[in-house]
Amino acid sequence: MSDISNSDTLEPKLVRSGKSMTVAMDGRRFSIEVFRHETDQTWTLRVVDDLGRSHTWGDPFQSDRDARDTAIRTLDQVGADLFSGGDNILPFRKS
Repeated sequence: MSDISNSDTLEPKLVRSGKSMTVAMDGRRFSIEVFRHETDQTWTLRVVDDLGRSHTWGDPFQSDRDARDTAIRTLDQVGADLFSGGDNILPFRKS
């Protein structure tokens, strides 16, 4: 049995931005995660609330700073409770 290593079948590694951070708002904690695949030039934004619910933006960001600033601005605009209140979470479709 041989060990086959083919770089074409390996998934790209994730690069986590130094702009990722944890913030507290209204007594709640939010993890702002900014990351990209090592082969990509654009960044992805995900915010995870203190209950483990993840909110991922669909559109990529040109810079990690833009992504982080968007998360902070969104939390400031809608507030911690509304942001993680569940109304903006779409359930998976059942087949």
